[in-house]
Amino acid sequence: MTLKHKFLPYFTLFLLLGFVLPGLGQINEGTVVGTVRDSTGASVPGATVTVTNVDTNVESSTVTNTVGEFIVTNLIPGRYKVVCTLEGFRRQVFTDLTLRAGTSSRVDFTLQPGELRQEMTVTSEAPLLQTENAGVGTTLSNQAVVDLPLKGRLALNLAFLEAGAFRPAPGTSASRQTELSGGYGQSVVISGVREHYNNYTLDGTTVYQNWSGYLGYSPSIEALEEVRIDTSNNNARQGRVAGGTVSFTTRAGTNALHGGFFEFLKNDLFDALNWGAPAPKPAYRYNQFGFVLSGPVYIPKVYKGRDRTFFMINYEGLRVRRLGAGGVIVPTALEKQGIFTGGAPVIDPVTGSAFANNVIPPERINSIAANLLKYYPDPNTSGNPRFNYVSSGSTHSNVDQINLRIDHKISANDSVFYSMAHQPTLSIPRNVLAGIGTTTNGTLNKHTVSYTHVFSPTIINNARVGFFGNASTTLGFRAYKEDVWTIVGLAAVAPRVIIPPIAWGIPTVNILGYDPVSELGGGRGDHQQYDFYDDFTWNRGKHVLQLGMSFLREYELLDYPLYSTPTMSVDGRYTGTPMADFLLGDLSFSDLTQGVWSPKL
Repeated sequence: MTLKHKFLPYFTLFLLLGFVLPGLGQINEGTVVGTVRDSTGASVPGATVTVTNVDTNVESSTVTNTVGEFIVTNLIPGRYKVVCTLEGFRRQVFTDLTLRAGTSSRVDFTLQPGELRQEMTVTSEAPLLQTENAGVGTTLSNQAVVDLPLKGRLALNLAFLEAGAFRPAPGTSASRQTELSGGYGQSVVISGVREHYNNYTLDGTTVYQNWSGYLGYSPSIEALEEVRIDTSNNNARQGRVAGGTVSFTTRAGTNALHGGFFEFLKNDLFDALNWGAPAPKPAYRYNQFGFVLSGPVYIPKVYKGRDRTFFMINYEGLRVRRLGAGGVIVPTALEKQGIFTGGAPVIDPVTGSAFANNVIPPERINSIAANLLKYYPDPNTSGNPRFNYVSSGSTHSNVDQINLRIDHKISANDSVFYSMAHQPTLSIPRNVLAGIGTTTNGTLNKHTVSYTHVFSPTIINNARVGFFGNASTTLGFRAYKEDVWTIVGLAAVAPRVIIPPIAWGIPTVNILGYDPVSELGGGRGDHQQYDFYDDFTWNRGKHVLQLGMSFLREYELLDYPLYSTPTMSVDGRYTGTPMADFLLGDLSFSDLTQGVWSPKL
């Protein structure tokens, strides 16, 4: 067992003097900034600016500083209206503002003299160019996320729409990941930086694999409000990595109740036979299904959350069954008994002469070798030189995930949101040799709590804590059930090799000319990450002061037996026949003594 604690504390402290720099907004939330002037162009201090979410009626307010500038942070993505009021001027309303995650929108007001009850409405237009910061990236809305065709409906595939983002090179572990793993272990190359050096966040919480840098969790696209891909010129909050940042933001509930069910399927009944492939088509079942529901929290006769408390819950399941058949070469029943009549001469390494009738005497057969050969099935077909044993089976892949988000407006000055994700997985790959194989179970959890407090119209603080963890266990079919190592007699030959119950199974046997048999290698891993983040904004006088701190702690527990996969190999160097070598216990290689070559069972 190895235990590794990896501390990655990083602290970012920045002081900004001068004009407002909205690029410092949170990567999973948005910011509204602007300047208020009068009809002569003079700055207007002390004006009240109120930003209201159109779908939830949740308001955030501030006042302009001495140079007429304002900033409103920690706004969830969505549709907003912005209202500016000051005694002696007409009330001005800015409508149809769509705020994206990780971006800042500028709203400037020019107040006209008049009574406060008089109103002037301005309809916003999307800016042609983002001028508030130097960051390069793209934000994709919920409609784009849901409507764009995505293989496996994996959200990270959206990153390839951004210039400078590419798939990992063929052959890398990230390039081999598919939807069958739930998106776990995917990655992307951004701006030429290797796929290991990106950062991935979900609602501001880091969700990357701490040992590889790949994506650790792919949320259902039905649960996402936006996906933000930043490729270069990242600000201080995103500057921890050399590559890019991909930020996923979950949908927040609104005052309206929304819901939907979905299923996507693939089935061999709808597929054509591949060109040149023999009939019949292999069976294939792929079902991806689930639902999403959002709205105000409502408990009859107990609580009405309209304009205050909102929820979103999403479930998505994936079931894949891929039937396949295969053939291998296994020893015959006679060969297991040492009978090689009709074959090439089997030389007795003791005498240097061939065994009589090409039959190894029973008393010369090594008992360990004979016991190990029992795990080989007998041939069930003939006539094909490439295999004498065939079987069919199904690869099983199950992925389930639940995403939940709760937003609550505690008071005019306090708000909080909580989001979580839970994903159990099950994978059972098909093995041609019946009764031999492994099962992998995984469990992933993510929790985020974010709290925003407005000390005054010009002082705001946001604190966030997060947890992301993934635990997986891989077991052979005989783990905890059958101590093959002891049963076949290997424990007496190699007493230094200790096989714990989690790794019980068939050791690896490589006999030249036959397919290997192996089942060892079980173990478990537990990977955990803890996030803490705080952001303080103070709009004072002519300046905006912003202080921030971020802390990430990573923990990794691995329980994989050091010598859980002993190997025995034979190549026929002693008798001229590999199977005869094995029956006599004469090995060409083994690591039965923990790395020391041992030629004899």
